[in-house]
Amino acid sequence: ISSKKSYYSWPEATNALAFAYLYLEKDYDKAYQNILRLTNEFPDNPNYPFLEADIYLEMNKNQEFENLIPTLKALIETSQANQKNECLIKLRYLYAKKAFKDKDIYQSMLLCNQIINNYKMEMDWLLGLVYLLRGKSYDILGHREQAINDYKEVRKYTQFFPEYIEAEHLLKKPYDA
Repeated sequence: ISSKKSYYSWPEATNALAFAYLYLEKDYDKAYQNILRLTNEFPDNPNYPFLEADIYLEMNKNQEFENLIPTLKALIETSQANQKNECLIKLRYLYAKKAFKDKDIYQSMLLCNQIINNYKMEMDWLLGLVYLLRGKSYDILGHREQAINDYKEVRKYTQFFPEYIEAEHLLKKPYDA
C-alpha cells in the first residue's frame, strides 16, 4: 500500500519490495517492476542501479546488464569513500556472479576472494552470498572441504535468506552445475 499510495514513503517501500522480491522471494519480474520505478525516478541514487543489474543477471538479460555497467562505474567514480567502497563490492559481486553463470569459475573465484578479503560493509548479507558463490565454485572444481567451509560461512550471514537453506542442503550434497 505504501509503495503505491504514499506520497513520502513510497521510495523506501518500493526499495524494500524490490530487495525482498529479488533476494528473498526470487520473483524477478516483480523485483524488476519495482526497481525500474526507482531508477527512473531517482537516476543518481547509487543503490538502485546495482539492484537493477542483479535483477538483469537473474533474468538472463545479459545485454541489459552490460548496458548498465557504464552507469554503475560512473556512480562509483562520483561516490564518497564509504559509498564508493560499497559500490565497488557490489560491482565485483555482480561480475563474480556473471562469471559464474558464464562458467568462468576461476574468474568468479578470484572476484569472490577479492570481496571476502576486502569486505567492509555495514551489512554482511552480501558476504554470505559471496561465500555461497565461492562454495559452489569449489564444489565444481572438486574441492569439497573448502566448499563445506564456505557453506558454513553462508549460514552465519544469511539466516533470513533462502541461501541459508541452500547452504544447508549443499553441506550434505555437493553442488552439481
